[in-house]
Amino acid sequence: MMTFNYIFTNFIIEENLDIDLDKLKIFCYNQRKVNLGREISNYGGWQSKDLLITEEILPLMQSVDTILKNIHRYVGITENIKLDNMWININQKSNFNTSHIHAGSLFSGVFYVSTPKNCGKIVFKNNNSFLWFMVYTP
Repeated sequence: MMTFNYIFTNFIIEENLDIDLDKLKIFCYNQRKVNLGREISNYGGWQSKDLLITEEILPLMQSVDTILKNIHRYVGITENIKLDNMWININQKSNFNTSHIHAGSLFSGVFYVSTPKNCGKIVFKNNNSFLWFMVYTP
């Protein structure tokens, strides 16, 4: 009889946050005016450099911190892990972010301030090469 055991699992958490999105959107577009940005995973579009804590993004950071604490309790992490960095992506039609990883991150997240209708979708890929092997024991 074959036994199926999960040993390497992933999860995705979705949460709606009670944040002033209009204020956050204005902040993002103002950042694009004063910040040359960088090119890392963005194809077209604009990506800010890592953000400093400001009054405008503090509510978002506090919400993310609360979510992280809940995840820690749920998965049994006892170390104090905190939000390390965040940045802004602003994409227009035909712009996108290429497939990439966040090396060294225990958790990664994305928060959409605004999305137009039919804007595309986020895609997650599992790069665990172990999935390509099957273990057979007689």
